Amino acid sequence: MKLPELTPSRIIRALIIIIVILALVYITHDEAPPNDADLRLVPIDIPQDENAFTWFREAGQKLSPDTGKDLDFFYGCCVDTGDAIARDPKLMEDVVRKNAESIDLVKMGLACSRIESLLPERYPYKAPHMAQWGRLARVMSLKAIALARAGDDREAMDDLLDLVAFGHKVAKCRGGSLHYLTGVAISQIGYRALGQALPEIDLPPDALMQYASKLAAMADGDEALADALRADYMRDIQQTDDMLDGKLIVDGKRVPKQRLNFLFLRNATKRLHADIHRTAIRNIGRKPDQYEVSRTELTSRKMEHSKIPRKNMIGLMLASFLAPSLDKICLHGLEARAGNAMARLLIALRCHHMKTGTLPESLDKLVPDYIDAVPVDPFDGKPIRYDPAKKIIYSIGNDCEDNGGDEKDDTVVRIEF
Repeated sequence: MKLPELTPSRIIRALIIIIVILALVYITHDEAPPNDADLRLVPIDIPQDENAFTWFREAGQKLSPDTGKDLDFFYGCCVDTGDAIARDPKLMEDVVRKNAESIDLVKMGLACSRIESLLPERYPYKAPHMAQWGRLARVMSLKAIALARAGDDREAMDDLLDLVAFGHKVAKCRGGSLHYLTGVAISQIGYRALGQALPEIDLPPDALMQYASKLAAMADGDEALADALRADYMRDIQQTDDMLDGKLIVDGKRVPKQRLNFLFLRNATKRLHADIHRTAIRNIGRKPDQYEVSRTELTSRKMEHSKIPRKNMIGLMLASFLAPSLDKICLHGLEARAGNAMARLLIALRCHHMKTGTLPESLDKLVPDYIDAVPVDPFDGKPIRYDPAKKIIYSIGNDCEDNGGDEKDDTVVRIEF
């Protein structure tokens, strides 16, 4: 049998066919699944009555349905919360009374040593109990400020510590970043209430510093944030599977199954998610100018202006969109640290003021009687700022610039005594 003559045109056509086949193999070939054992949370088997989440969720469900409307009076009327309480103490008492059972359930949750998310959809984007917890935290702050104004100093401080502990524990529930951020927001409500209540508190300095020590024990939330990001990773790769399998539901409608497989590869996309979440976890606790940028985000930047479809382009775009939001979550972790440090400083300043009748010239004057050292601002590693003339302490915040205690740009705590 005579073989066809190998002319240059035939050779070129054969090469073109081989190149096309190799290209198709390349763009449709998926990678191996990621080795993501470090990013997967193993569920903790906790009996429900020993799980703080059980009690917290029930506390939210028991919240009075008209609580939101009542809270609008106290938190929506551009006046100090303490002044609002004085304006309508009966309404305040009614709000607290109607939600007394929810507050008791929170305390039962705080008595539990462990917490784990119990939701059927383990790591959801949204859940109604988070909004309920936010309203409940405001009710608890109203109660604590009212107790301080009534002279029930120790009970007021106990309630304020419970409020911060509530937020601290919620942040640790491993329910994803939204649960973490909800916990941080609850603790911040507690810190603000502390600032309003402290001028009314007349406990001995030694007793007050015991509360500062308890706050210090809740200062480090890095592992809670890392677990929240791991939970987000597990949710994101599950959504990748759901999108590719045609099982993703958005607003009650099923998202059509992706047909252009070479633009959205299952395992390659999961590996991108792993890269981004590992980078975010490494950034926890770092100053913003030291944040590491993931390889996925760098690749995405190079492709931003490309008009040619690339292998796994959809997967890369979906994964890279997450990177800025994860950086913001890490910034919230720094805000949580700063808020805790400033709350402890506020207690130390109150103790100094009770003893001397004045504020110190600098925070160094609080060492060693009330603090071991001036805490640093996690945003730049320098000592927390203090201005006795303006009667403020502040953190420079996300922009990492010292704006002199400007409340628009810095995180400011006012000293009301």
